[in-house]
Amino acid sequence: MVVERLARPGATSAWGRDALAARLAAPGPPPTLALIEFTVNDARLHAGVPLARSRAHAGKMTALVRGRGGLPVLVTMSPVHGLALLRRPAVAAYRRAWAGVAAAAGAGHVDTVPAFAVAERRELREAIPDGIHPTDAAMRARLVPALTAVLEPLVRLSPGTAASQLPLPSRRH
Repeated sequence: MVVERLARPGATSAWGRDALAARLAAPGPPPTLALIEFTVNDARLHAGVPLARSRAHAGKMTALVRGRGGLPVLVTMSPVHGLALLRRPAVAAYRRAWAGVAAAAGAGHVDTVPAFAVAERRELREAIPDGIHPTDAAMRARLVPALTAVLEPLVRLSPGTAASQLPLPSRRH
């Protein structure tokens, strides 16, 4: 199995759409599975992407991956809190929009926000000190198990399994 990361800090779905299109146009095998997440950056007030455009970009990326025979999985990551949430007051709307795109496009969807449900705000501040980026320990303890629960059955399938035969994940963790 080959794992490839296509990312840039602070990037929005506009960048993601263009970077994914360029990657898929390049020589080499297309992805069997593509995890796509930009809702937190798209939701920024001053440097984000309007909701309708974010939805369109998610649809385009889903179609690009599907067009090359892969399974797109739209992901919403950790919760946003504190000052970071003040800069992204509509982040929940972006998450709902991406879940809707996944459902409409027949793509996978994984919402890992519930994996960060905590009894006390202090726990959330410790897991995500800056309000947006989980610590490595929080990633290992919360995010990785949530994603693994959904993705493990997909990557355990035989190497000859076509992406069109993969079960579509849609879970809230």
